Amino acid sequence: MATLTAGLLAWCVLCAPTLAVAQSMARDLAVDPTKVSLSPEDRQSIRHFTSAHLELLATGSAPEMRRARRALQEHPRNRAVSADFQMFYSEVALPGLSELAGQEDRTRAVVALQIIGDLGTPEAVELLEQYLDSDDATLRFATVFGYRSTFLTLENPSSVLRGREIIPMIRTLRARIEAEPNPLVLDMCVRAMMTAIVIGDDAGGTLGDIALEDLTKAVSNRIHTLGPGAGDALVFGPCLKAARDVRVKIFNRAIQAGGLDPDLAKSAGGMCGDLLGYVFRRVRAGALPTADAGADDPVVRDARALEMAAVRLAVGLLRVCKDELGVGSVDGTVPELAPLIRSGTAQGDAQYIRQVMDVIGDGGLLTRRGFDFRSDRFLRDR
Repeated sequence: MATLTAGLLAWCVLCAPTLAVAQSMARDLAVDPTKVSLSPEDRQSIRHFTSAHLELLATGSAPEMRRARRALQEHPRNRAVSADFQMFYSEVALPGLSELAGQEDRTRAVVALQIIGDLGTPEAVELLEQYLDSDDATLRFATVFGYRSTFLTLENPSSVLRGREIIPMIRTLRARIEAEPNPLVLDMCVRAMMTAIVIGDDAGGTLGDIALEDLTKAVSNRIHTLGPGAGDALVFGPCLKAARDVRVKIFNRAIQAGGLDPDLAKSAGGMCGDLLGYVFRRVRAGALPTADAGADDPVVRDARALEMAAVRLAVGLLRVCKDELGVGSVDGTVPELAPLIRSGTAQGDAQYIRQVMDVIGDGGLLTRRGFDFRSDRFLRDR
């Protein structure tokens, strides 16, 4: 964790913009990036431009690298850039960026991966994917950041990326969320998926729906793997943050569309069950402190903050999902579980263990027709 944090700090220092750089950027490349068809002279100018700035990235000082990074990103980030410009720019920049990404100099490698994400071409996406399984958490973070930047290029109506490239990226991020051990990288994966959801929703079609359901399932599956120990508790924080983002998006869809897609409602219900199951494992293992004063004890209250938030979220969202699926009566099938965790007492914990079975146990809400989950999905031994 300390290594990743140090790497990210170095990256932020390098990426800090300067006024002089920003003012000079428009003069760096005398080619209109919105031009539909590039001339031979335009292509030659682009070659010279990318070559000069890639050289600075490879050998320059920190200020020179910063200037080169900003210059190389300026035109791909133009949301009106033409497809011809985008493809040619990527073609001439990728070989040098690929070489830098493979260097032992981690700072230069991270910057290269960030720029690759801005290119927004199938070839750039293919290159990024090679670094998602890196042993270096800083490189994984930069790669996922690059994925997020790639999703942002879809704001350009002339983007050369299509669903056949974007959907595999979403599937790859889903798998990364389900397996990523580093909390900071995991959080960036969630942020990238949320970007895909927002961009997809703005563009219309099914991309946003696909990304939302995949994020919901990914978060659910990841929480399902977590045990009651302190190490897994570190990973639970980003998972809970992701669950909150999912809840907001689901509520918005329910309001705007007048209902939820049944598959999404079921997936969200499963995520709620996994949240409740995780808290069940923590309580059963005695991982949460108790006191006679309960929640009035600040140590107990602070130590239970994430679990209280998780149970509150799960109960509220589950009520929406069950009504959408027609599971049980409108009222009374999801018990008020949050006050039991909030109590901070051994008695409250014992009541939680009993009452949560009405949701995740045999014959509980989530095992009924409509949700159709097995109780052992949520009641694991570890």
